[in-house]
Amino acid sequence: MSNYKTQLLDQLINSGWELVKILPSCDWWAEAHWQIRSIKQNWGLEIFIHFRYDPLGFSGLGKHKVVLDIEASSAFLNDNYLNSDTIATMYLQKGKFAEQMEQFVLGVNAFRDKV
Repeated sequence: MSNYKTQLLDQLINSGWELVKILPSCDWWAEAHWQIRSIKQNWGLEIFIHFRYDPLGFSGLGKHKVVLDIEASSAFLNDNYLNSDTIATMYLQKGKFAEQMEQFVLGVNAFRDKV
């Protein structure tokens, strides 16, 4: 698991979430999907974390797709890049990851608290 995913998972676990399953993606727009469950307030509430590729395709030397942003949603995204069930989104920007991750986790927790 990449470093940013490990950091995000640690923050989610510390906030009362558990990783239920990692779903590999067959979609052009996503690297993977996580199904997570609340083990704190609203115990059993499940949401999804989507690791979305840069929609322009490849970056760098054109050899590798890169994850551009991470989205939390209340429903699993099948083959739709745009989602109306978005809970929180964070962009992977160098130097701003910790701040973005904190806001992302706060958004996920706020959703859990109001459902």
